Amino acid sequence: MDVYSTVIGFILLAALYTACAALVTTFIRRLLARDINRGNWHLVFWHGFYCVAAARMYWALLQWSLFVGVCAVALSFVAAHYALRWWNQKLVSRA
Repeated sequence: MDVYSTVIGFILLAALYTACAALVTTFIRRLLARDINRGNWHLVFWHGFYCVAAARMYWALLQWSLFVGVCAVALSFVAAHYALRWWNQKLVSRA
């Protein structure tokens, strides 16, 4: 049960990151379109820079959350393995 809640939690975290990145990039793309239509080329550069920075931050957070999620699942399996070994040893010693 602990493994499933961990996996679901990291899936929800990745979905939250995706939603935030979609909102930020959509907002910045609208700013870019407005700036291009108005001829504000100096703002096009800065808003494009912010869009690239937001995308890079999103990928870094997503990769980090996936890494932590995989490590948490692996540690849960290792803990379950040693708990079962301990329990089996306890049952054998009683017999």
